[in-house]
Amino acid sequence: MTKLAKIVADFQTSLATKISVGGTNFTLQSKVDNDDVAIIDGQYYFTIDGDNSQKEYVVGIYDSATGVVSSLINVSRQGAETAGVVREHRVGAVVTITDFGHIKVISELLDGTTDWDGTVPIKYDSNPVIIDDKHLATKKYADDSFVAINGDQSVQNIKDFYTDFPTGPEAAPTLDIQLCNKKYADDLAIAGSPDADLVTKGIAEEATAAEIAAGTQVGGTGAELFVNPKYLSDAGIKLPSSCLTLIPRSPNLPDVNHTEPYVSTAMAVNTTGWVGQIIIPYQITINSISFSVAVTGAGTYKIGLYSEDGNTLLIDHTTANLAVTGFKTEALTGAPVTLPSGIYYLMIVLQGAANVAWHCWYTFDNSFYKSVAGKPIIEGKITGLVAGTLPATINPSTITSQVSSTAVIRLDN
Repeated sequence: MTKLAKIVADFQTSLATKISVGGTNFTLQSKVDNDDVAIIDGQYYFTIDGDNSQKEYVVGIYDSATGVVSSLINVSRQGAETAGVVREHRVGAVVTITDFGHIKVISELLDGTTDWDGTVPIKYDSNPVIIDDKHLATKKYADDSFVAINGDQSVQNIKDFYTDFPTGPEAAPTLDIQLCNKKYADDLAIAGSPDADLVTKGIAEEATAAEIAAGTQVGGTGAELFVNPKYLSDAGIKLPSSCLTLIPRSPNLPDVNHTEPYVSTAMAVNTTGWVGQIIIPYQITINSISFSVAVTGAGTYKIGLYSEDGNTLLIDHTTANLAVTGFKTEALTGAPVTLPSGIYYLMIVLQGAANVAWHCWYTFDNSFYKSVAGKPIIEGKITGLVAGTLPATINPSTITSQVSSTAVIRLDN
């Protein structure tokens, strides 16, 4: 309820009745102002006995039909309010409509001491342009600027939800531009998706141990089966193990009459690669490589390792200067390198000019490694290389046979 009262420019009359201390109403002698305009119903601030020591400020509710002012409240000079008058006033005491209490209430409204009347909201005379953070916002400004909880709106630009997910309608969307809820997306997750195969992404079914053992391709749902490694052991299938240290062997047949498993092979042409097939029986992660130099001739070499088809260069290592003979261990260039079990081609290429002899697996000159028509040669040389460089790929069919061309190496984790 508002504490503001009605204002009349000039009104003075007298009491028609006596008011005792604590009294809460009085009757006015006149009901019109100095211009003979009737005072209307409402709340007013009055001064009683303003011309003597009984002076008192009050506020009350005026009834124009009876001339009675009721619900009187005393307003002290300090602004304190007390129900009823605090002084006695005789019949004929001078009564005027005052602005003291009214100005006091306005001041308190502006400084926040008194609350505004919620039943009569304040407003502008027109819609202002709100550009300052300290401007009082209007309903129109809020409606235009913020997302409402009711009614249709067009929301532009990006809106971020940082802590909670917004909740949408339970019904499924029907238009292409409508957002879908989680349930709708879950229901569609696999609807209409194709079965997966080697070239198509889609639905697959997990194979059981029995289906793995039987080599079953399609499961009970009609979808292709995929293998969970957990069921491999249940099906009696063991995955290849790994190792930490390995000396890969050449598959060539040795000469049973040769007393040593390796021999010294000179590699002195920097456009030729000495290459041989090696077998890595276990997976290994390589951080260092070791080899042996039989005859020194200061210079560096490239050690390369290729996939069995020669299409992938897996290791490209550059040695230190081989100025001293003997066993060498070096940190692998590009380490760590992980190799699965399989068959690979090892190649050694000279950089610069040197005449170093490497210890290579000794091979008896026989037909097993070179004489199967149309098939790769197991060991030999590839010529015509860019000087001192490992090629990105090799063609095993271009190997020229030469015995004892596969270097002896050791691989360590």
